[in-house]
Amino acid sequence: VPVRGYFVWSLLDAAEWEHGFGTRFGLVRVEPGTLARQPKASAVFYTRAVKAGGFNASDGECNATTQAAPRFRAEGAQLQAVVNASRGGTPSLEVSRTMLLRTVRLAALAGQQARYEAEQGDFAAARQWDSKVARLVSGAQVQTR
Repeated sequence: VPVRGYFVWSLLDAAEWEHGFGTRFGLVRVEPGTLARQPKASAVFYTRAVKAGGFNASDGECNATTQAAPRFRAEGAQLQAVVNASRGGTPSLEVSRTMLLRTVRLAALAGQQARYEAEQGDFAAARQWDSKVARLVSGAQVQTR
């Protein structure tokens, strides 16, 4: 669906009459006690979408309210099993393709978990997940050579 514009509801988290600071929907998290401000994952997503002139992501990839760490661990174990099975020789084209697809999938899941952590305000964890994204993307690039 072509989208010609997108408007953000609120730049900053704000106190709502009915819910106080319990409902947070701004692009920037505001801590009520200190008024400290920290951009959320949604701000990063919005920035990237504006710079790129759009985006191509599934609902799940945009959703910062769902943890992806359990799926990441499960799918990481599956990838490790494929790698272990292929040790001792050159993997077939099919196995190489499977490893590449699983690596790309893990990068997407790590990115989703990074957005989740940022949304929760745990920016150290978000940076760790972003670092995993970078390593996985680098690994995928090596696999395509």
